Amino acid sequence: MNEFYGGKNMNELSRIFRTCVIGVMFALIFALPAGAGLIVNFPSNLELGQVQYYWATEGTNPALGRTPSAYGTPLSEITSVFARAFDTTPSARYEFWAGSSLPNSGTDNIRIWSDKDKPTNSLYTDTKPFSNNLGSGGEDIFGAITYVWIKAAPGAAKITKYSDSGTTYINPVLPVSRTVTFYSDCATVSGYAVQIKETTWSISKNGEAATFKNTGTSKDLVLSTLTGSDLSAGTSYTIMAKHKNYWDAENAYSAPVTYTIGSGPGGAAITVNLKRKLGGPGINSFSVPGSSFSISAPAKDGVALTTTLTTTTIGNAFQLCKVINEINGGPLVRTFGYWDADQQKAAGVMITYTAGYISSASEAELTGINLSNASGYQVYLKPDGDLATTITFTMQ
Repeated sequence: MNEFYGGKNMNELSRIFRTCVIGVMFALIFALPAGAGLIVNFPSNLELGQVQYYWATEGTNPALGRTPSAYGTPLSEITSVFARAFDTTPSARYEFWAGSSLPNSGTDNIRIWSDKDKPTNSLYTDTKPFSNNLGSGGEDIFGAITYVWIKAAPGAAKITKYSDSGTTYINPVLPVSRTVTFYSDCATVSGYAVQIKETTWSISKNGEAATFKNTGTSKDLVLSTLTGSDLSAGTSYTIMAKHKNYWDAENAYSAPVTYTIGSGPGGAAITVNLKRKLGGPGINSFSVPGSSFSISAPAKDGVALTTTLTTTTIGNAFQLCKVINEINGGPLVRTFGYWDADQQKAAGVMITYTAGYISSASEAELTGINLSNASGYQVYLKPDGDLATTITFTMQ
């Protein structure tokens, strides 16, 4: 018995044992789904904690998300202790694999952090989507790493501008609606933007006690008659906004802004795109910023106007239609319409032309229509022509 366990027999037994163990390990490794993950190559070495990823149904909340373990595979999802233990970190190559717990298709999202521990003031990228290619062993490249967000409390809140617009429809006739939009933002931190999870608005009407509204990730507040807001002329709203990041750090309320309905937009320019397409009716609806405004940046089909407009100060429908025709290089507007709130009916002018110019009769009618931000307008563009036409200009 002693002779059996000594000398060459002992060595042989040891060799056989090692061979069996290695064989079992390889059997376990290769019994796993072959190429069952997405291999991602990064432009530089990253520590495991710098990589954050999400399966298709998990959203992209930067405060959550998965962090890879060795070779990018979450240990809790590995079905064998021998699987995928190939690389150490930091590495420029990671595999994202979830065994058989995921379907064979879907889109995953990956982002990169500047610091593996993700402390306050660390930076992170936007998410980049990838097809997880389960079962095919797909390989992809993340590309350049560009940090755009900072994990920090939002900078000082401010209301940047507000706009007041009306919309009407002439055919078919629908109720007039009015919308006032307030736009907020927060200051950057160390030159980087803060990703906002919630915006809270303090809204006081005519000096009454404030009500509060959460607009989620949107930093804009929209008040509309279609949703029950009182936007009758002369009504005043005092507005403040504050923002919260994804780690629930927030800034203080902005300085209050008071707006009286009907007094026009605050710092807001309205860019109009009038479109005509072959076979279409050429109907376009828009609003204007006030009773008198200037026009800039005129262009046709994306090409800036090279000739000088006869006027850039607009106060009535004739001046506006004339400018639209000049941008086009010829007669384009065939009907100018609006909703007459006093008469409660559609009104407007069917425009006639003389030698390519608006006729004197139509000019007189259009000149009598003074523009206002309390109303909405429509133009019908000449429907014929072989090409689509887009007329662009900005009203301020």
